[in-house]
Amino acid sequence: MSFQNFSFRLTLLSMLVAILGATAHAQNATTNLTLTPSTIAAGAVSELRMSIENLEAVPLQSVAYSFTTPAGMTFASDATFEGDCSFGSISGPNGATTLQVSGVNIPVSGTCTAAVFV
Repeated sequence: MSFQNFSFRLTLLSMLVAILGATAHAQNATTNLTLTPSTIAAGAVSELRMSIENLEAVPLQSVAYSFTTPAGMTFASDATFEGDCSFGSISGPNGATTLQVSGVNIPVSGTCTAAVFV
């Protein structure tokens, strides 16, 4: 099974994260979504990483977003945070298809990454 449209879906999520993750004053946050390897055969595992970097002069507060995998793709591990994430929660258990992040604070020049194997 190949997920050729996955990159397009990640681009749409990137735009959504930038909108939902921004506080009233935050205009400069970048998102980076990767799937490594980018093509997944049936039964194979790949790492999905969703990063938000704060380019603002103030911390980003209460960042929240969710992501649902394409049909036929499920999480092969529990989702975890990496980097400069403080507070907040992440939900994306093994076998699930939806990752939910909420209440995350990201310091100035910080990067918060949600990672899960699919």
